[in-house]
Amino acid sequence: MNKRIIIDHKYCGYKHIGNGGYVCGVVANHIDGAAKITLVTSPPVDHPMVLEQTGKKVLLKNGDVIVAKGEPFSLKIDDIPAPPTFKEAVEASQKSIAAKGSLSPDCFVCGSNRLKGEGYRLFPGHLLKNESVAAPWIPHNSLADESGFIKPEFVWAALDCPGAYAVFDENIKGTILLGQLTADVRETLKSEEEYIVTGWKIGNQGKKYFAGSAVFSKKGKLCSVASSVWFVVD
Repeated sequence: MNKRIIIDHKYCGYKHIGNGGYVCGVVANHIDGAAKITLVTSPPVDHPMVLEQTGKKVLLKNGDVIVAKGEPFSLKIDDIPAPPTFKEAVEASQKSIAAKGSLSPDCFVCGSNRLKGEGYRLFPGHLLKNESVAAPWIPHNSLADESGFIKPEFVWAALDCPGAYAVFDENIKGTILLGQLTADVRETLKSEEEYIVTGWKIGNQGKKYFAGSAVFSKKGKLCSVASSVWFVVD
């Protein structure tokens, strides 16, 4: 299978680069079940690329350059932190550095420059009771299919940025880029309903950081979970 795709600039992370979670979700749409997507290089926006599928593996290519590669993966995450209440997520979000323009003010997911309906305005902030971050998420109906369910690639996007805010601290100098996202979208989400998105730091090896993220229903049911690998570049 070869399929031509273009990542619209609307779905950027940093300017001129596709939001990593969204791009991973586009690739994962061609894989059954949980998937591991590795971003080999930054995905361009408004530029034709090709999805190539061989068996269960998928490549996203820009000419001869591999942008991303995906494959099925059995995701196991131990010790997923219990979610906060929706109110606690709102309070954490109000203190988020994302609301002040960091880390990427133009990001489709966490950008403060985005208006409602033009982006998620998902602002993960630290919770008082632990080191996790959280934010409320009410998916806009523009993210839904004809049945009102949120398209999977947009759930993948929501699982992206919380990981970055979970690992970020003032000692990090440089730009944080998503290198890999492994996700299991377990439940379908509905537009205009209230959800809680969380992220937590798992560890790091030098400038390589590991995080987890999840989407919960307002009542605390785990809907989706992911692990991510981040790199700090100068």
